[in-house]
Amino acid sequence: MRTLDENFLNMGHSTLDTMNNNKPSWEGIPRIVTQVGYLNTGLKAADTFSVESTTDTTGTTKDRKNARTEAIRLAVKLAKPASVYALDNNDMDMNQQLSISKGSLSRLPHRYLLNTVKAIYEILSLIADKIVDMGVKPEDIEALKTAVDTYEIVLAKLRDKKVEKKTVNEQLDDAISDLRGILYVLDSLMKYFDGTQFYSEYKNARIILDLGIRHRNKE
Repeated sequence: MRTLDENFLNMGHSTLDTMNNNKPSWEGIPRIVTQVGYLNTGLKAADTFSVESTTDTTGTTKDRKNARTEAIRLAVKLAKPASVYALDNNDMDMNQQLSISKGSLSRLPHRYLLNTVKAIYEILSLIADKIVDMGVKPEDIEALKTAVDTYEIVLAKLRDKKVEKKTVNEQLDDAISDLRGILYVLDSLMKYFDGTQFYSEYKNARIILDLGIRHRNKE
C-alpha cells in the first residue's frame, strides 16, 4: 500500500478516536452521530482493502524462479543429445531448434521461454523412439513435460495474484475517496464546536502526518 494512503488512514483513525473520546459532546446531535457511523464503517472497509493490498507474492515469485530453472535445465539436458539425431539425418531446421543453451534460454522473458520449452518438448516427443540411442529416455521427456506444465501453472498463478492485487488497490482507492467525502461533511458539522478544546483536538487529529508504513493489525 502507498505511504500516502497509509498516512491518510492513520489520520482517519485518529479522527475517529477523537470523536469517540468526546462522545458526550456530540451524541445528542443526530447528524453527527450518523456521520461518525459512516466514518467508522468507511475505515473498516478501507482497512480490509489495505490488508489485502499488501498480499505478499514472494512465495509465488520463488516458485516461478524454481520452475523456470528446472524447465531450462531439462530442456538443455535433453535437446543437446537430441540435436545429434537431427545432424545424423541432415535435418538442419530441427538441429537449429534444438541447438539451445542455458544462457540463451535464461535471457528470454517468461512467456517466450515457456513457448520455447513447449516447442522443444513437442519435438522430443515426436522423435522419442529415435533418440533413445542418444541417451534420451521416454521418462526424461515426461519429466520435461512435467517441468513445463509446472512452469505454466506457476506463471498463471502469479498473473492471477497481480490482477487480484490490482483490483484490491482500485477498491482501496474508492474507499479512501469515500472517506474524504465523509470527513468533508464531518468537518462542516464540527465547526459548531469551534473555540472548544474538543474542536482543537479534532483539528489536530485531522492533520495528516507522514509516519511511514505502520500497518494496523487486522482485528
